[in-house]
Amino acid sequence: MRKKIFVLMSIVVSGAILAGCATPPPEWAQDAQVTLRDVDAGAIYGVGKVDAGFGSEDVMLSTVNLRARSHLSQARLEYARDFFARFVETNEEWFETEEMEPLWADFDDAFKSHTRGGGHIERQWTDEAGRLNGEGTVYSLARQDLDVSFFQNLRNSFNETLEQHGEQVLKVEVETMLAELDAFIETAQENPFKALLPPEPEEPEIEIKEEEEKMTVKVEVVEEEEEEEEEERNDDETPEPEGLDNNN
Repeated sequence: MRKKIFVLMSIVVSGAILAGCATPPPEWAQDAQVTLRDVDAGAIYGVGKVDAGFGSEDVMLSTVNLRARSHLSQARLEYARDFFARFVETNEEWFETEEMEPLWADFDDAFKSHTRGGGHIERQWTDEAGRLNGEGTVYSLARQDLDVSFFQNLRNSFNETLEQHGEQVLKVEVETMLAELDAFIETAQENPFKALLPPEPEEPEIEIKEEEEKMTVKVEVVEEEEEEEEEERNDDETPEPEGLDNNN
């Protein structure tokens, strides 16, 4: 009887130690968000989650990866929409903005087609502590780098969409718009998330012309006064001509 109690106590204590020492979940697994952005890395993410009891371990792992990729697709589309919203806003005079809604719907389909299967599963995390209680939620993180290939797919998708809607939404030639888009993309590749921000307001020019004119006038007045004083000193110091007899 004593031996059985000792074994039972050992199991309970071991379980408590394992639960207490379990690795805490990473930040990306703690958030309820399904899409994430890493400004420093220039990447976007999709987070998948599968609760325990969904199926076998293999089924859970394949399912959680599919969910992560699905949310990554959502993250890609969110970035692409934000990107072109900024581009259109920057060149608003080129677009019939009130006619843009049909274009966006077709752009979504084109972009999904170009980027399907992109990105990769970067890591997984399983709640090992939860497994002791019959739980064990599994998380998966899918990553997409905002690199040259990504922006090329983005450009191609927008170009294809313009072939259908260009006449309705553009006030300029497609070639003109694409040339500007290429320049916009080239800048965005250096900092993908900065491209989404509105441009910083220009510092107002300080009007100093009037002050400069006042200073110039003042300098001229001072110079004139100095010249007059110099002439007065010269007059006072001028000697009388020799041979002049004031008595005659």
